[in-house]
Amino acid sequence: MCGIAGIFNFDPYRPIDVPLLRAMNAAITHRGPDEDGFYVNGPVGLANRRLSIIGLADGRQPIANEDETVWTVFNGEIYNYPDLRRELTDRGHRFRTSTDTEVLVHLYEEEGEDFVHRLNGMFAIALWDVRRRRLLLYRDRLGEKPLYYVQAGGRLLFASEIKAILRDPSVERAVDLEALYDYLSFQYNPRRETIFRGIARLKPGTMLAVTADGIAERTYWEIPAAVDAPRLEDEYLEALGDLLRDSVRRRLLSEVPLGAFLSGGIDSSVVVGLMTEALARPVQTFSVGFKVAGGYDESEHAARVARHFSADHHTLVVESMDVERLLPRTVYSLDEPIADFAAIPTFLVSEFARQHVKVVLTGEGADELFAGYDHYRLPAILGRYQRLPGGVRRMLSALGAAAPPRVAKALAAGALDPLAGFRLVKSVFRPDDLDRLLSGDVLGRLNGVAIQPDFARVFARARDLDPLNRYLLADLATWLPEDLLMKVDKMSMSVSLEARVPFLDHRVVELAAGMPSTLKWRHGGKYILKRLATGLVPQEIIDRPKHGFRLPLDRWFRAELRPMAEDLLLGRHARERGFFDPAAVAGLWARYLAGRDDCFMQIWTLVNFEIWCRGFLDGCNAEAA
Repeated sequence: MCGIAGIFNFDPYRPIDVPLLRAMNAAITHRGPDEDGFYVNGPVGLANRRLSIIGLADGRQPIANEDETVWTVFNGEIYNYPDLRRELTDRGHRFRTSTDTEVLVHLYEEEGEDFVHRLNGMFAIALWDVRRRRLLLYRDRLGEKPLYYVQAGGRLLFASEIKAILRDPSVERAVDLEALYDYLSFQYNPRRETIFRGIARLKPGTMLAVTADGIAERTYWEIPAAVDAPRLEDEYLEALGDLLRDSVRRRLLSEVPLGAFLSGGIDSSVVVGLMTEALARPVQTFSVGFKVAGGYDESEHAARVARHFSADHHTLVVESMDVERLLPRTVYSLDEPIADFAAIPTFLVSEFARQHVKVVLTGEGADELFAGYDHYRLPAILGRYQRLPGGVRRMLSALGAAAPPRVAKALAAGALDPLAGFRLVKSVFRPDDLDRLLSGDVLGRLNGVAIQPDFARVFARARDLDPLNRYLLADLATWLPEDLLMKVDKMSMSVSLEARVPFLDHRVVELAAGMPSTLKWRHGGKYILKRLATGLVPQEIIDRPKHGFRLPLDRWFRAELRPMAEDLLLGRHARERGFFDPAAVAGLWARYLAGRDDCFMQIWTLVNFEIWCRGFLDGCNAEAA
């Protein structure tokens, strides 16, 4: 819906730097090209870029309560705002607009800082309480909307994107080495600290309170880490169907054209099916097809589903792709390096859909809720595997070293404790790989890196769960918000398109988190979701293996993109940064060229990092790209 930014001075007598506030807001114009708005009062300055979806005529932000003692800027959508508005009106509150944003200030008046518990939606909220001289920042429960902040020069800056914070010249562009270590390990950074030293992200389900005395952070919601009391399978199925239908219905609130991404997989097909049930008009659907050899094109499957639902279907056919132009643009939009090659097709389909609609529904989250990825096969069998004696598991791990890489990794993970095994399964570069890759200077400054605190905390909470639910909880808490949802938000908002995610209604997540593993993985993943889809979605779509957004980048890097890759990996700029041992990078590239396909994600991770360095550290014109 929007982008937000703001400044809080810890010295209450220091005036707000209005030119900086305006520059921060201008940096995120793509998130809200329709209009901007500002509020400056004493130590606080709030700014907003608006993508008008609801309350088109009167929804300009910032928005205040009746006596202007509470102000807010807000990015996202509150899907239950009609219910809340009626309740607040009955309590005597007067509304001046028709937007969901105004509900926030009135609900805060009624319930204080815990008003966030009443919200069903995706959001990043900044709320200024004039009387208490307190700024409150909130990020939604699952992390659909990003929010970053930094303390620098006696003030706190916050924004929907890091590039807005970097408009302050006093904020240094230095690399946080522990965040770099995590990025190389997992292709994204799960830490609270971003790759920019000093800049942090507000974690999902978290609130930050800011006053002249400092900041205080607290968690207001977490994914449940316990399985429900036993229920019948059909009871779960009925509850899931009811919640998903209500979730989709609520996400259809819009005063502008609305559609859906449709890949031809079960997740997006279920969403489109439920949209079709709820709407009296055909759903506008959007897919992208790559006309290259190798099984990368899913567009016919998407078209099959669209015909089934009589959707108004649009397909973007990509016959050739300017990767050298697209990569800098997608990396710039992401703010941090995230080596998820699906960012490119996500950007392309977002750009295509924006020609027709302003809002889309997507199928993200279902894989992490219902064990949709093939790598969940390992935790699904770990319960039995870990009952073997430790010596037997260690022997199998040693024998597995000669097996294909994915099998070897799975066997090795099974011999470790749950946290170490999870880390190994998710790794791109293992610790011994990084000991060879990183320069001596970087290794010395790291001085040993602890196991990621985010993973450790999640596994501590999940100690009573079986291995599959433990893995799912960890992915929902880390990988989903800081990689998958970040990709969807940043790619869609870079072209001023709002993406809504029905599977991540917190009520659906709470239900799924409490389900036993046997309802998720049974003869493969998504067992209960497939039951729900039966009769709604064409059976051949339910039965097809998961595909996902894919590109022939592996093949291209050995052919037409080889000069670009070699410049990014082996060129002077990369060598002189001092992060990596040039000989180790050259050796990795040689193994890749020799046909070691298991090296591709390592190569892709390094390529993305160098492009990020050129855009954000060297000041290359990534924005224009």
